[in-house]
Amino acid sequence: MMIFHRLVIAFSISILVLNLSACNEAEVDENKLKQAVASGNEIVKAIELYKEQKNDLPRSLDELVSIKLLQSIPGSGIEGRRFRYVRFNPQEKLDYRVSLGLSRPSIVSDKITELTFRSDGKYEGDKVEVHKTIDGWAVQTVYR
Repeated sequence: MMIFHRLVIAFSISILVLNLSACNEAEVDENKLKQAVASGNEIVKAIELYKEQKNDLPRSLDELVSIKLLQSIPGSGIEGRRFRYVRFNPQEKLDYRVSLGLSRPSIVSDKITELTFRSDGKYEGDKVEVHKTIDGWAVQTVYR
């Protein structure tokens, strides 16, 4: 009886983990993706203007707001998802990435799907699978 009870618990936990990972898969409709790209392009334009004015990259998106290049950091239009900004080795070149997670990492999966803009245009890589591009942005799966 005790073994049966443990098997039921193990099976229940397995189902729960699979359900949680399924909830993390990216299922975003095309209109929301287009809205996210439009919002993301506001950020990219502000970063490019900053870069042109200062020959440098902002340290954060908040800096763009503080110097009035953005009124506020645009929402993504996708519930609970915020844009992230990363500078690539600013001493050597002024490249950056703006991304929006479309799925979250899970216990059973080592991949996430995201919408990404890269100023260097390098979307392909060993751990990246590009599904489609929209106005300079890539919908991609990143394997960690």
